[in-house]
Amino acid sequence: MEADHASDGVGPLAERFRALFKTHLGHLPHAESFADGNELVVPAPDAALGELRVRDDGDELTICVGPHHWHVPVYRFQDESEERRADRVAETAVADVRRLVEGQTVIRVRRRADGSIGRTSSLDAECARELPPTADEVEYVWTGRR
Repeated sequence: MEADHASDGVGPLAERFRALFKTHLGHLPHAESFADGNELVVPAPDAALGELRVRDDGDELTICVGPHHWHVPVYRFQDESEERRADRVAETAVADVRRLVEGQTVIRVRRRADGSIGRTSSLDAECARELPPTADEVEYVWTGRR
C-alpha cells in the first residue's frame, strides 16, 4: 500500500516504523489498516502460523505473529530524548521483524489437550536448537513449521 499518510493522524511510532519498514523490508507484501489504530500487516507464507501484524498502541509497538505477540515499549528507551525514543522503538521493531522473516526467530506454540492454544513463546533460532521443544509444542519459523 503506497500512500502518503502524513495527515491521517498516524502517531510517531507508526510513522517511524513505516519509514524504516519500507526502507529495510519494503520488498515484503504488506498492507496498512487504520480501522482500529494503525496496523501494518504482512501475509503469512504458511497459514498454519498466521500473519505478521505490527500495531501502534501509542506507547509501544506490538508485534503479533499468529497467536504470539511481544511489545517494544517506549519506556525501554527512557534514557533517550523524547524524539529519539520513537526512533529506537521503530528500529528495534524493524530489527525484530527482520530476524523473524529471515528465520532467526522461532515461534513455539503449546496446545492443550483440547487443541486450544495454551502458551506461545519466541526464541532466537540458536537458542531453540539448544533447548528442544517439549512433546506438546510445535515450532514455526516465518516460512512454516520447523
